[in-house]
Amino acid sequence: MEFESIFTTAQFELNKNIRNKTKKSSIYESRSLDGAAMDSITKAVHESVSGTLSMEADASGLSLLALSGEGVARKKIREIFGKHGEPSMTIGCHPDFLHLSKSPDLENGYSVTLFMDIAGSTKLGKKYPVETAFNIKNTIIKYAIEIIQAFDGHVHRIMGDAVMAFFRTKDHEASESLIMKNAIDSINCATYLIEFMEKIITPILEEQGAEEPVGIRVGIDYGTNDDVLWGNYGAFGAYEVTATSYNVDVAAKLQHAAITNTVMIGYNLKNLLGIGKEYTSVIEKSGKSQTYVRPNYKVGDSQINYKQYKFDHKGYFKILPQNLRNSKYKLKINDSGAYYPGCSTTIEKYKDITFETSVNYIPNQKLFLIAEKTNTGKDCGKERGVSEKRYNMTEESPGYYTASIPESTAYHGIHHMKFKVEDSYGNVVEEEKIVGVIVSNPVLV
Repeated sequence: MEFESIFTTAQFELNKNIRNKTKKSSIYESRSLDGAAMDSITKAVHESVSGTLSMEADASGLSLLALSGEGVARKKIREIFGKHGEPSMTIGCHPDFLHLSKSPDLENGYSVTLFMDIAGSTKLGKKYPVETAFNIKNTIIKYAIEIIQAFDGHVHRIMGDAVMAFFRTKDHEASESLIMKNAIDSINCATYLIEFMEKIITPILEEQGAEEPVGIRVGIDYGTNDDVLWGNYGAFGAYEVTATSYNVDVAAKLQHAAITNTVMIGYNLKNLLGIGKEYTSVIEKSGKSQTYVRPNYKVGDSQINYKQYKFDHKGYFKILPQNLRNSKYKLKINDSGAYYPGCSTTIEKYKDITFETSVNYIPNQKLFLIAEKTNTGKDCGKERGVSEKRYNMTEESPGYYTASIPESTAYHGIHHMKFKVEDSYGNVVEEEKIVGVIVSNPVLV
């Protein structure tokens, strides 16, 4: 699936909101579309971008759009990542702590916290009429929320052009290996947020003559059960249940430190996921490395020295499951028989897995599956790095070839396998694809 096709309605909305001033908020465009309606909007999007949209199609598109909005992108993303059920659709107090809304009690509970803000949004108010600036910002915020919800995040607060979200589940509190699932959702979410801005929003604004394209900045960090406290802030009649933690505050600092269209993560999140230097780097400002979160406070006689990292969202995006749609390469978890959408969740350490592929080709040929394995992170030790092997494929029936590669999840962290099928003459039979794998430590509850 092309990434842009996930956000067809967003493209249409933004184009219309720039060209037509309106004093109606798009939050009421909130019903899902059937396939025929989506086809009509897709056609209208292409015509709108190319400048061939007729008055009749324009009116039709707007009518359809009034029945669209929230839900389409969210559902598509959840399908790609193999997610089931409905995510949290509310804003404010996290559902796990609603019971504290009428209580003086305080309660501990971990959180993976994400902050996102729109960089360069202030100048929109000078370039466009205020109604248009509102609708551009709201389109970004609206679809950012859909993306957060798609990855099971809970939107806690909208602050002007910024969004704060929590990723946590009561059922995961007993084990950091389970908490990893929420952490993966947060980096998948952040990666999709940046891709959404770069591939959907920026091209449309550039077409409208934006000299400095609007972007976003994202910061994420993880606070443990012991380090995050939930409770009521405020006064009677004006209060909210929220989280108190150094790591919640750091997520905001990380977002502020991020360069436009980048993701910053804290040490706790990096350590939880076992992310190695293959996916992280230290940012520089004014020629100096920014190793630690700023301000780097002093507690007693010691600096906090809490490390921050720029996350390589572009490299990571390449191993996410949208790249495997209709792919011939699959990963099976042996003990359950379930197939794993790349980097959608964790697989526990010490699990037996099998990479499988099958292709149709000219009968009686010799085909090879070329597999390039990349192990990342310090847990890999001497096995860290890239290795390549060629496997003979088996012709199960005339013109039908298969191959299976047994592996095991031996190392905590983010890893991947790159596959390609060639014949004996070096002709590519099946294009190159990458299957990402995220391994957690064993779940001990």
